Amino acid sequence: MKFLSFVFGSRAFFVEKTWAIGAINLLSRLDIPYAHLERDQDGGLHFTIPSYKRKQLEGAFTAEGITWELGALTGIPSILQRYKKRWGIAAGALLFVFLTALSGSRIWCVEVSGNNQVEDAEIITLLASLGCGVGDPYKNIDFAKLHNQFLLQCQDIAWIAVNMDGTHAHVEVRETLADRQKEQEETQTYNVVAAEDGQIEQIAAYEGKPQIAIGDTVRKGELLLSGVISYGETGLRYESAAGEVYAKVVRDFTVEVPLKSEQKVPTGRKTTQKTLTFFQFKTNLFLNSGIPYDFYDTIYSDKQIYLFDSIALPLWVKTEVFEEYEMQQVTLTEEEAKTLAYQEYRTRLKETLADAQLLEKTTTAALDEDGVYRIHCRLYCLADIAVQQPLTIQENPDESMKAEQDGQENH
Repeated sequence: MKFLSFVFGSRAFFVEKTWAIGAINLLSRLDIPYAHLERDQDGGLHFTIPSYKRKQLEGAFTAEGITWELGALTGIPSILQRYKKRWGIAAGALLFVFLTALSGSRIWCVEVSGNNQVEDAEIITLLASLGCGVGDPYKNIDFAKLHNQFLLQCQDIAWIAVNMDGTHAHVEVRETLADRQKEQEETQTYNVVAAEDGQIEQIAAYEGKPQIAIGDTVRKGELLLSGVISYGETGLRYESAAGEVYAKVVRDFTVEVPLKSEQKVPTGRKTTQKTLTFFQFKTNLFLNSGIPYDFYDTIYSDKQIYLFDSIALPLWVKTEVFEEYEMQQVTLTEEEAKTLAYQEYRTRLKETLADAQLLEKTTTAALDEDGVYRIHCRLYCLADIAVQQPLTIQENPDESMKAEQDGQENH
């Protein structure tokens, strides 16, 4: 009733005390709905009726000899009357009411929780393909069937529940990835191999059998700790080798800054294009789709509109900003190139050293004949080079024994 009164408008009436009872009886006899029925201190009667019933009531009042006073018009008709010269506002109001009434039975927003490995977008896209996406009517969705179909198509989700809160779909999931990873960790066995070349300095084996000794030189990928343990003459057992193996390693990096180079220089000109998406309907808010620049960078943003910063609406604004730039020849002085090179050098030094202990460092820096300021750095470090590698267990125990013996003979 309230919604219809707003859409079609309401008109206020007033009749004096003399005609109050007659007016009420007439409203009942004509089956005209009324609201806001009140008496003033003099006994006069105030009430409102739907605007489209106005002429019927006025004709009946005239026929009965009842006098009345006409009050204010409310609802959308009053808005249209108030802004009749500004038709855009009125049209927008009508469109909003129409779309709100139309979209009340459709999904406005899909929110996902409980996932860590599987992306929200992947879950939302699959649900949309099954008929449970933004813009889809939700009243006819068989959610039990939807859950089963989803689980059949997404092996990484073990359990899903879609609950509707008004027009918002709240999706709760439980992943199988975590369970698989945990199961794999519990059943998988590992060897420990070298992450880089080096000379062995310290060995701390927590699990597994060492295949190297202090002073040995190893190559990247070489076996350090074996997860294959032999006992007796033919017995084998498997475990996950783990430990720390410290070695002296050499790490190099080079930084180069040319004196002459081409660089992007923004011109300050840019073009913005916006696209409005309501449910699955898209409308471009620009006329010319062409980009008037030869060289440009593109910045994308896709923002969902919220009412009062809390209620998500099925409305998105996609913005694309095209910023023009020119390629210009830039020439640096030797001092400028040196400054830039050492800025990069400090960053690369921290990244290359990482968690290793620095033993010695040699650095050369100079401007070469080819116009490049070049810094070369060599680091001598003590680093833990042990990394786990999954152990492949042979079906034939003799082959596993042979593989282990071959590894021992190589050292």
